[in-house]
Amino acid sequence: MQFTEKIKKQLDNIRQFKLQEDRAILLSCIGIALVFWILVKLSQEYTSQKQVSFTYLAPEDLALTNIPPDDVYATLKGTGWNLMFEYLANSTIPVHFNIGEVGEFNLNRAQLRAELLAALASKELDITEINYDEINLRAEEKSTKRVPLRFRLRLEFAPEHHLSAPLRIDPDSVTLTGAYSVLNNFTSWPTDTLEFLDLTNTVTLAIPVQKPPPEIQLSARETELTIPVESYTEKSFFVPVTLKNPPSDSLKVFPDKIKVSFAVGLSQYDSVHYTDFQLMADLKATSLEKGKNTVPVEITAQPKAVKNVVLSRKSVEFFILKPEENKTDKPQ
Repeated sequence: MQFTEKIKKQLDNIRQFKLQEDRAILLSCIGIALVFWILVKLSQEYTSQKQVSFTYLAPEDLALTNIPPDDVYATLKGTGWNLMFEYLANSTIPVHFNIGEVGEFNLNRAQLRAELLAALASKELDITEINYDEINLRAEEKSTKRVPLRFRLRLEFAPEHHLSAPLRIDPDSVTLTGAYSVLNNFTSWPTDTLEFLDLTNTVTLAIPVQKPPPEIQLSARETELTIPVESYTEKSFFVPVTLKNPPSDSLKVFPDKIKVSFAVGLSQYDSVHYTDFQLMADLKATSLEKGKNTVPVEITAQPKAVKNVVLSRKSVEFFILKPEENKTDKPQ
C-alpha cells in the first residue's frame, strides 16, 4: 500500500515538472516572438510631431519686442529606431540663434527647416511639415518704466466694520524692463485677484503681482498689502443751517439747526465735531413770496472719516418778515 502511494507521488511530481517545463518553453517562445515583432515594427517608417524650443543671445542693451513662439512643432519622418533615439536624445528640438547688433532675426520656412534638420540628433530623419511659415524677431533698445500697482480686490466687511484708513501698499509700484515700444503700452500693473469676506480686524499679507509676459521683467513679484479695519459706531450733532443767496429782507429759518447722524470709527470718534459739517440752503432758485416757503438743504462739507451721513430732515422752512408801515403821524 505504501509502495503504491510512493509511485503515485513520483508520477505527480513528474507531471508538475513537465507542466512547468512546458510553461517555460511557451514563455520563451512568446518572448522571442515579441522581440522579433518589436524589431520589425521599429524598422518600419513612421511620422511623429516634436516641439521646437528656441534659445537666443542678444546684447545687454537690447530687448526683444516679441519672443519666439512656444507652440512650434515639426513633423518628423523616419524609422522607429531613429525616432526612438531622437526622443531619447532630446525632449524638444533645440534651436539657438544670435540677435547680434542688427537687432533682427528672420527665418523663412526653408531656413527654419534647415535649422531644425541641423538640430536633430538623428541625421537620418526628415522633416515633412512645420506649423509656422516664418519666425521674425526684432530687438530694440532696452528701457525701464515705473508704473503703479493696480489692485484687484473684493472687500466685504462684517456688520459695523469699515476701513479705518486708506489701504497701505509696499511697494506701491513696480519697475518694468523691456523694449520701449512694449513698455509704452502699460500705465499700471495688476496684482492677482483676491477676495476678503467678513472682515473684522486689520489684515496684512503678501499679494502676488500678476506674472509678466516673457519679454518683460518686473522688479518685484509680490507686494505687501495692509487693510486697516476697525469697528464703527454712531454719532450725531445738531448743525446750523447756512443760508446762501438770502434776500435783502429780514428772513427767519425754521429749524435753524438740523440733526446730522453718521457712522465713525472708534479711533476717530472724539476727533469729529459739529463744526466739521456744513449744511447749506440756497435761496437763489426759490420763489420768494409772502407766507410760508420751503428750501432743500444740502451737505456741502463733512469729514472724510465719517460714513452713512443722514439728515433728520432734508429741507427747512423760511419766513420773510417786512416791517409794518406807521399808520399814525409822528407826535409834534
